[in-house]
Order: sequence, then C-alpha cells, then structure tokens
Amino acid sequence: MYDALVGLLWFVPSIAILIAIGIIVFDEDKKFKNVDWSEGFNRVKKYRHYILLLIIIVIGVKIENIIQDVLPIFPNFTYLFYNIEGNGIILFLQQYLKNHFLINMLSVFYLVSFSYIVVFTPFLFILRDDEETLKSITYAMVINYMILIPFYIFFNVSVTSHYPPDTLVKPLLYSNHQYRELILLMDRLTDNFPSGHISIPFSLFLSTYLLTKLKRYKIFLGLVVAFIAFSIVYLGIHWILDIIGGLLLGAFSYWAANNKKIRSFFDRFICFLKNHSNYK
Repeated sequence: MYDALVGLLWFVPSIAILIAIGIIVFDEDKKFKNVDWSEGFNRVKKYRHYILLLIIIVIGVKIENIIQDVLPIFPNFTYLFYNIEGNGIILFLQQYLKNHFLINMLSVFYLVSFSYIVVFTPFLFILRDDEETLKSITYAMVINYMILIPFYIFFNVSVTSHYPPDTLVKPLLYSNHQYRELILLMDRLTDNFPSGHISIPFSLFLSTYLLTKLKRYKIFLGLVVAFIAFSIVYLGIHWILDIIGGLLLGAFSYWAANNKKIRSFFDRFICFLKNHSNYK
C-alpha cells in the first residue's frame, strides 16, 4: 500500500498536468477559447449525468476486483492462449529490446495514458458542449465494461509473465513494486481477455475519428492505441489474442453505442438520472 501511495503522488499530478496541456493543444478549432471558468463549470453541471454513469462503471470495476479477491474460485483459461500462440513474439521483443530506460518509459506510458484518455476525453467534449460525441464515448465505455466485467470474473486469463510457471517471459512492469501496486488498485493479474486497455481506447478513437474533425486528437488517440498495444506485449502483460479481442470489442462497443435502439436504452437511463437529480 505504501508503494501505491507514493506512486499516486506522481500519478495524479501527471494526469492533472496533461489535462491542462490537452485543453490547450487539442482545442485546435478554438471551440472553447473564450469559455471562462463559470461557463466551464456550467457545462460540467449540464452533463453531470454522463459523468455519473461513468462513475457507476468505476464502482462496478471495483466490485469485480473485490469478487476476484474474495472468491478466487473461477477457472483459469490461460493454458488455451499459451497453446494457441505460445510466447515466442513476447520473448523476442524482451530479449532484443532489453533496455532499462525503455522499460520504465513504456511502464509510465501504460499507466498514465489509459487513465488520461478515459478522464480527458469525456471532459474534452463536455467543454466543447458536444453532447452527441459525449454520448458516443460514454455509452461505448459503459458497453465495454458491461462485457469486460463478466469476462474478467468467469474467464480468467493470467498475464504472460505468469504462465507457464517456468516461463522465460519477464514481468517487466510488475518487477517494479510501485508500478505493480498502482495497477492493482483497479486491475487484477487475471483480467486479461479481452484487453480493456485496448478496447476502450479503440472505442474512443473510433468515436473521435468518425464523429469529429479534431485531427490532432484523432492522431493522438491512434498513437495511444498503437503504443499501448506494443507496451502490454513487451512488458509481459497481455497475449496477442487479448489485443485482438480488445480491438473487436472496441469496434463492437462503438457500433452499439451509436445503434439507435441501444442508444435509446441509455438515453432513457440518462433521463432517469436527470429526473431523480437533486439539482434543477
């Protein structure tokens, strides 16, 4: 726990600083150049129900973590993944790109980039007063987790550096106790298939790419997806099949979030939250 607290001392300020930078860099069409703090607060208040929906998902993930900790009785299917793909690609990357600086750079990138885009992307479209895109990314993230959580509970797949027991794959990320404890605040080492760290960024990328004209943010999200995919393989976390599953889930979640019938279900839930809000 001490390592996690120390890690949070640099992790949280990093996210805050990146959000401030993102507001400047990704406002390429000057959509909220003249938006003051008061107007920004009003927009956050206006779209608070979408934020609440995302908070509910965070609570659901934490409940899933508790279930994993209290009832570690669900079967592990890692052997299937190892039998299908082995670990040749992972070993090749780790052996030929072995570099202490690269390991730490990719570890920090992996830890920070996912949390950053999950927090900043909704905030970006709230500030832009773009409810249609906000709906797409919010509903897509919710759909992702509605599928991911049951998979993580009932279809355990361990990280590549833990299987088989005599594997030569090194736990490059988890060897650092601080990084490991930060990960374990929200994830478990059997929460691998599909990769949520791929599916969610890919859903955000699709929503931004297909629904907006933000060229810089499109490129940024595309690079995030690519670098996360490389990082999670190199660091001894995910199987290639996890990434493929994540891409498929991300695409499906984007489609579902923009399907009229499915979207209407979430719209009704948002209306329910609005009608039961204590605020006018």
